[in-house]
Amino acid sequence: MSAILGYGRYTPARRAADEDTLTMMLAAAQPALQAGVLPDRLALASMTLPYKRRVQAGMVAGALGLPTATFCLECTTSARAATEAMRALGTGLVVAADGNHAAALLLGDEGPGAPATVREARSALAEYPGLDFVLAGEQAVRDVQVPDYAEFAYVDLVRTAAAGLKADILALNPPQARLGKIGARALGFKDPVLAPEGAGAAGPLLALIAALDKATAGQHVLLVSYGSGSAADALLVQKGGG
Repeated sequence: MSAILGYGRYTPARRAADEDTLTMMLAAAQPALQAGVLPDRLALASMTLPYKRRVQAGMVAGALGLPTATFCLECTTSARAATEAMRALGTGLVVAADGNHAAALLLGDEGPGAPATVREARSALAEYPGLDFVLAGEQAVRDVQVPDYAEFAYVDLVRTAAAGLKADILALNPPQARLGKIGARALGFKDPVLAPEGAGAAGPLLALIAALDKATAGQHVLLVSYGSGSAADALLVQKGGG
């Protein structure tokens, strides 16, 4: 498993005229790198990267002073993108941004002194057509707009991904706040930490960071990251390392 060596977040009250997803990623990543570690693996997670056809991780890596040999990964199709990147990257820097929100996690090999440690990671995948999608070449978000269907899909994937994992605090990135409350009840929690509305791919990281801020040393946070379509990742993260 990986240790979370540092993290950062950036949520301006209002995005400046010269800000885009990439500049927000940089603002979130810089605090995560204050430990002085320069990773050789970088993942971007966003549904609103400014270019549709370009390797944009190189722009972020260059601005952060990462090695030219840095391996890059870009996950772009759902609000689950950040945990998708975490699981695929293993160790390195994961940065995510959408809307007016950005967050970053620096992942390293497990060891003492880390702010947090990923103890277990699981995923669940199932096809639920018609949930929150955009066709290639279009801008409008489509959805079947059937509340019961969305609720069933969300609860099914969240519960499947998190099955058997026990924690003190639950962190979620639900498509809607009401689904977060329903999902929390299904997992046996009353007061979950929810990602900010409209945070998109940054939501899972922001929810995890907020939950870690709330946790005490030794406590476990269960982050369940959901992407419409549907897929979910469940990460059991312990505050502290060793």
